[in-house]
Amino acid sequence: MIGTDHVPGGDRERGHLSRHLAAHAHCSVAVVPDVGPEGRSGVVVGVDGSDVSHRALAFAADEATRLGEQLTVVSTWMPVPPSMDYDPMPYDLQSPTEAFAQTMADEARTRYPNLEVRLHVVEGDAATEIMDASTSARLTVVGTHGRSGLARRFLGSVSAAVLENATAITVALR
Repeated sequence: MIGTDHVPGGDRERGHLSRHLAAHAHCSVAVVPDVGPEGRSGVVVGVDGSDVSHRALAFAADEATRLGEQLTVVSTWMPVPPSMDYDPMPYDLQSPTEAFAQTMADEARTRYPNLEVRLHVVEGDAATEIMDASTSARLTVVGTHGRSGLARRFLGSVSAAVLENATAITVALR
């Protein structure tokens, strides 16, 4: 667990320590910004269908139940730009993303029948959507695939971006 030097609405280049830990830790990382729980509610979890996102969902559902809070499941898709070599093909990325997010939400509801689960499925950047959904949350949970070095540079990292811009207690699970 570590604090963050991120200031909401401030310089987006802050939070280097959070990013470094997320990239190199061999365990889950929690970032605790200098904000209290007053006026904050809900638990937000980002899911992408990976094994680690199932673990993140289970952790988030446990915490939402323990806190007596609503769980918001966030899932996104990005349109695939057509190649110049091929005719544009219509890709429906929304329907499968919504279907898998619904399956993830049902998984949480099955384990915790009294848990209020809200879906937030939208086209957009995953980190941005998770951060937007978390602006007034008590807890944010994401999974991390543990990429480091060059792979992280090329593939990017949702968990690193969410951690370095944490506005709520944020946990990145391995």
